[in-house]
Amino acid sequence: MTFDLTTWNRIEPSARAPDLAASLSGRLADPLWMLARQWQSGELDGTDGGRPVTVRVATQTTPLAAWRPGDDDTQPVQSYDPGGAPLESHIEADHAAAGLWEAAAAGRRFIAMLGVAGFSNHAAAFLQRWSLPTDPSPGDATGGRLLGLLRHGLPDGAAMARDLREALGADGLGAWPVGGPDLGADLDPVRTNVVLPYLDWWEQRHPPDAIAGDAWVPARQRYALTAATAEDPQIVLTAGDHLGGTLDWTAFSSEAGGELRTPPKTNAPAVDTVRTVLPAPVQFKGAPTPRWWEIEDGAVALARVDAASDELAKLLFLEFTLIYGNDFFVVPLPLPVGSYTTVKSLLVTDGFGVRTLVDSTETVDGAAATWRLFAIANQALDGAPGSAGFLDGRLLPAVPPGVLQSEPVEDVRFVRDEQSALAWAVERRVPGVIGRGVDRAQLTHQQAGEAPVKRADADPAYTLARTPPDWWYPLLPEQLGLRQIALSLSRVAHTGGVQDGPQGRVLAKPGLVLDEQTVPRSGLRVVSRARMARGADGSRAAWLGREAGPGSGEGHSGLAFDDVQLPAVDS
Repeated sequence: MTFDLTTWNRIEPSARAPDLAASLSGRLADPLWMLARQWQSGELDGTDGGRPVTVRVATQTTPLAAWRPGDDDTQPVQSYDPGGAPLESHIEADHAAAGLWEAAAAGRRFIAMLGVAGFSNHAAAFLQRWSLPTDPSPGDATGGRLLGLLRHGLPDGAAMARDLREALGADGLGAWPVGGPDLGADLDPVRTNVVLPYLDWWEQRHPPDAIAGDAWVPARQRYALTAATAEDPQIVLTAGDHLGGTLDWTAFSSEAGGELRTPPKTNAPAVDTVRTVLPAPVQFKGAPTPRWWEIEDGAVALARVDAASDELAKLLFLEFTLIYGNDFFVVPLPLPVGSYTTVKSLLVTDGFGVRTLVDSTETVDGAAATWRLFAIANQALDGAPGSAGFLDGRLLPAVPPGVLQSEPVEDVRFVRDEQSALAWAVERRVPGVIGRGVDRAQLTHQQAGEAPVKRADADPAYTLARTPPDWWYPLLPEQLGLRQIALSLSRVAHTGGVQDGPQGRVLAKPGLVLDEQTVPRSGLRVVSRARMARGADGSRAAWLGREAGPGSGEGHSGLAFDDVQLPAVDS
């Protein structure tokens, strides 16, 4: 019996170096060799693959026309002008945060308005009727001294605006407030030329809650809003988990079948535009040149990128840059900020005069499309984002180019305390008298005075409970339903009474209740800062906004029961 054995010899390349620098350097030894390589690769052959010369883009652009704060339908719908102040200044503005410093600044403006109108002789009467209060925070010594100086020359502009609007009514024709300054024959001129313009100026910066609403959701410690374009057709966009700061397109999802009634005066129709532009090749540092005779820039050495077989991101990046980088082109498309744009058609004309209509990935791939760059998820009424597909348009929010921020005015930490089996809200910083942040621990120590001394030779004393610091507020769990727990803000009772309430704005809501998932094991930090930015028209907007972010982990409040420690003895 004979056997026929067949064998093969497999030839495989063996790399002598761990990097691709030698292979991709393209070293030139002989110009004739370079010409041979061009002939071998087919670069000298003519093909029918033309390069794009012109691109005709047809778009439909609709500006955002209205927005509603909060995550429910009870808040008022407001008109929005993308060419005005940034949307962040409307969403994050804390309208109830007018402190004594701002009240004094408003009073200074009112006194100046009296002088311009020729009624400066009545300034003392307004100062006497609406004087600034005394320092409510004895621990803020700097703010207290400054406030004491301001009380002699400036009225309380916030209290004055509140009392005058309540007495005069929305139309300004009501009776003069009881106990108001006696202006005699100048009452009507002062009302018309000073008081009513001042009230309009104040309410533009501090509109009532019935008009402005509140986008902050205390249960989740973040902002929520709904924005929409004009009607016919209307695109409704929701941002239910905006943590504060820059509001870009990534924060929005579309609400399928949603509707937002825009204010009656809203007039923002869709605009159809057709542009013919010149495409440009994609350029980036380290990009290989498409021709052999060109010398590449050596500032970025892509060949030295060390990518393992399981590093897909690096491998995809190298594949794009080294193989397909010269196949992509950039088409300039100027769009107005604060708008929603849909590309109706894209027609490409190449060097041979061939016209190609390029469809979007949504049209070609349908619901199974995986290319979702800049796409906004279409959320069903009872589903997750993307459950109803994706929008075929793109949103370009009016993001301010730069936002100036102050030091934290308020800083609140939400932490888990496993030793006490509780969650806590910790006021690290609170607004001071003049609006700047004051360290709550330092403020409490200053108000309490010098702490008694603990002597080592004193006898230990038993205490039933050791309470946490005054700026730590417990979040007690409440059973709302099956596997549903909420955290309710409470106060600690001790031998001296009940703990004082929060002194900041974040925890100021009566009966504050948080969702359990709002306070994870990593904690949560909410910071309030004064911000200023310019809108698209160059106008300046200033507001006090919050920003939520991750905390610093778990903490311990110091709460203990049946404790023995050295007693405090006065020195």
